[in-house]
Amino acid sequence: MNAKAYNFTVVPGSVRTTTSSTGTKSFRTRVTTTLRGRQVERTLVASGKMHAALKGQLRKGREISLRCLISHVPGEDGKRGGEYLTAVAIPQPKAA
Repeated sequence: MNAKAYNFTVVPGSVRTTTSSTGTKSFRTRVTTTLRGRQVERTLVASGKMHAALKGQLRKGREISLRCLISHVPGEDGKRGGEYLTAVAIPQPKAA
C-alpha cells in the first residue's frame, strides 16, 4: 500500500456528513480532480480531525486544496478495486 500523501485541488459534489458507531463524524463526497494528467472523479473521505478542520469549507462546487492519501477499495476475488481519496491535511505554504 502506498502511504505517501499528495496535494490535490478538488471540486466536491454534494457532501454527506455521517457518524460512525463510535461517534466519529466524517464527510463523504464525490470530487473532480486531476490525477496523472487527466480529469477524474473519485470519492473523498475526511473523518475525525479532518472533519473538524474542513467544517464550513467543504461546499458543493467550491474548489479546495487538500493533502490526500490514495487508497484502493478491495475488489472481488482479492483483486484491487477502484481508488478513493482520504483527506489527511490542508496544505500550508512553505516558510521562507
